[in-house]
Amino acid sequence: MKNYKFITSWSDFMLTETLISHDINYVIQNTSLNLQNIKHGIKKLNNTIQLTIFDFNNIEVPSKLLFDTLNNLFIDINGWFPSSMIMINNKNMSNSVKYNEDFLIKNQNKIKEITITYEAKYDILQNIPDKLYHLTTKEFKNNIIKNGLCPKRKNKKTIHLDRIYVCVDPKDCYSLINTMKLEYERIKSKNPLNKISIEWLIFEINSAKLDIKMYEDPKYKNKGYYIVENVPPNLIYIYDQE
Repeated sequence: MKNYKFITSWSDFMLTETLISHDINYVIQNTSLNLQNIKHGIKKLNNTIQLTIFDFNNIEVPSKLLFDTLNNLFIDINGWFPSSMIMINNKNMSNSVKYNEDFLIKNQNKIKEITITYEAKYDILQNIPDKLYHLTTKEFKNNIIKNGLCPKRKNKKTIHLDRIYVCVDPKDCYSLINTMKLEYERIKSKNPLNKISIEWLIFEINSAKLDIKMYEDPKYKNKGYYIVENVPPNLIYIYDQE
């Protein structure tokens, strides 16, 4: 993942002003042409690109060179970022996790097929209502009240440019509570000493006083959105909590 880390460490100017995401159909067509020597499939799913590499454990191209090529095609040239992956091992067992290039390289001989999801730098721009809502856990309550909301990738299932996930209707936040709790329960199960609170908390954001852009999250179409700018604490209020 060295190329990806390098790109995400660029200056804010490079990320926001220079790097753009090209049209999804254009990217799919041209990427496929450049991967003719690799047995693959590529398709559009909502506003994401799904790249499947077949016979991954038997490809003749060194895996490091393959991922250098993919990073160049998707990130450097077209502005699309790897976010998550589905792996099928030699026993036909499937596992969906965050994208991890180093893991794929080290375990190539155990993985017969991978599907990588690529997301645009930004998704479809949306109109912003006067109020937005942010679901989190009480673990972060005091920090948010004191410092506001800042984009972070920590504890996300996918990898992409930093985001703050929001809903335009509180009922959509409520509908995501169980999914969020299951994820934190999974994290705690791996470390029984982890004392992280999984009690839910919904913040209301006075977005009418913010000069920001909001984008639709393709994983939660018509329900989930994200912003990429900081939200100061004076515009954030507790809407509801467990």
